[in-house]
Amino acid sequence: MKAYDVVINGNATTLLLSDADAKAAGLTPADVVGATVENKAHAPANKARKPATKRAEAVEAAFGPKAADE
Repeated sequence: MKAYDVVINGNATTLLLSDADAKAAGLTPADVVGATVENKAHAPANKARKPATKRAEAVEAAFGPKAADE
């Protein structure tokens, strides 16, 4: 897969095409943008937050010991 700069309906855009698809569309190696692009998704940033404390410890600190513990 390679990235090709093309103009579609007057708008410039970049398409990822195989060599066969590019040849069928009439694109030449001069239309290739930079190096070959890998078909790999970017890793998302981890947006999950870690808890400040473990749940059991936080509950005991907030509400005191369980009734069974007394």
